[in-house]
Amino acid sequence: MDKASWRRELLHRREDISSTERRRAELEICEAALKLPELKSARTIGLYAALGGEVSLDRLAIRLCLAGKGIALPVADRGNKNLVFRRVGHWRQLQRGCYGIREPLPVCEALSPENLDLLFLPGLGFDRRGFRPGYGVGYYDRFLARLPEKCLAIGTAFAGQVVPLLPTETHDHPVRILLTELEIIRPGLEPPGPKEVPGQ
Repeated sequence: MDKASWRRELLHRREDISSTERRRAELEICEAALKLPELKSARTIGLYAALGGEVSLDRLAIRLCLAGKGIALPVADRGNKNLVFRRVGHWRQLQRGCYGIREPLPVCEALSPENLDLLFLPGLGFDRRGFRPGYGVGYYDRFLARLPEKCLAIGTAFAGQVVPLLPTETHDHPVRILLTELEIIRPGLEPPGPKEVPGQ
């Protein structure tokens, strides 16, 4: 299938998840994220406010704030088709922006990609190499191209959204860790063997 066909298929899979399954899976993904060793040393973490059926990170954001971590969320710059991450201290600092996505208020401090230690990002789906088809606009791909090597990109998805292989293009950038409710996938960074399982 081409990218457009995969987008339709993965969207269907995501919409097919019941609300009960979704809540349970989001809790498992949140707990898996909190146990990542990379999170312990991270000071500023890029998150996102879920839209539609994306994995919600609201619970994770609260836990990170309570732990004293800095968090930042993206604002879509429609003119440049890019993302600007702004630091927030509380979810009340969000408003509905373009595309109906919750984003930080303009008064929130803008950060450069170099200020981020970790970046969590959503997707319609991922393959086991860490690639995602995205929504076809390319905001995250453009931002990932500017991300320094030290910043770890982490994808979040429900297990049913992960497939063996997706079509890719030269501008696509894979995530380095992929979290689902069933496993932690580290594309290209770990040898074949037992998978990491959230909660263990």
